Amino acid sequence: MSHTSLVYGYDPFHESLAFLPEDVAVEMATEVQAMAAARTLGEARAVEGRHTWLPFDEESEDDDDTAFDVEESAAFADGDWPPMATQYALDQQLFPEELREDIGQVVRTTLNGDYLKIPASREKEVVALLGEHGFVCRRDDELVLRCSYVGENLEHVLRRP
Repeated sequence: MSHTSLVYGYDPFHESLAFLPEDVAVEMATEVQAMAAARTLGEARAVEGRHTWLPFDEESEDDDDTAFDVEESAAFADGDWPPMATQYALDQQLFPEELREDIGQVVRTTLNGDYLKIPASREKEVVALLGEHGFVCRRDDELVLRCSYVGENLEHVLRRP
């Protein structure tokens, strides 16, 4: 059995736990938050995305000093960006299909792609099952939220009781 270090957390929008390799979660959160912090198109263009994509037209001829706010981008408005942390395990086939069926269900969305819904009520059971398959799991809600939320959305979910 291979030991894969996973981080997981609760995504209140999908009412689901999301599991990602810990190194991926750190990089994804860094990319998402760097894009959210970008105030000019040049700063946004400088964000290197290994786990996310650029939420603007890369062919834009606008100058680097053009004002930029990711929350005003079409990708953000359409709900396409930032990526859904709950989608990672499914898109990257993090778990074998048989195991995936045991821990959650695939939810199909009309516009934003499918994701793996894992009820928070099953947390202990799912973490134990993943442990039996060689996964080492650590809960970090804030890190997982930083992968999928920015700006006021992030501050709102972090303030939840």
